[in-house]
Amino acid sequence: MKNENNILPIKKEEKVLVVGELFSKMRYQGAGSSSMNPYKLVTSKDAFDKNKVKYEYVLGYKENTDEVNEKLEQEVLEKADNFDKIIFFGGLTELFESEGYDRETLSLPNNQLSLLNKLSKKHNVICVMFGGSPFEMPFNNDVKAILNMFLPGQAGGEAVRKLLYGEVSPS
Repeated sequence: MKNENNILPIKKEEKVLVVGELFSKMRYQGAGSSSMNPYKLVTSKDAFDKNKVKYEYVLGYKENTDEVNEKLEQEVLEKADNFDKIIFFGGLTELFESEGYDRETLSLPNNQLSLLNKLSKKHNVICVMFGGSPFEMPFNNDVKAILNMFLPGQAGGEAVRKLLYGEVSPS
């Protein structure tokens, strides 16, 4: 959706900080009746590790709540200065969108928005977003790149890695 100043693809020698629980708990399918057991789920973390991508990971937020955790945020902010690029994994989890109820807002969870707002003020942030429905992106003008993966399926993590590192083009 966005690639300001050609921040993507990431070069293998760049120091990368990965932030967000959706890195290891990737949202790859819908919730409710569309849920199924994948044959082999490959998260972004799985794909990064299998391909020996050099990165450091910080949780940053919990995917099962909306509440800001200042301790988790502070850990990210203290480390972020030491990296060339920050990859923020976020989006809508099953807690915030599913069948059987209407969403009351188009916002992402507050904990993600708070952290993104603080990170993007002074860092090169690349957002990898997941979700099955629209959401507002008030951070659009502040982040350098946005890769919207929607619900990418069981091999979505490998697709994310290939897109971020330029092995395939998002176009």
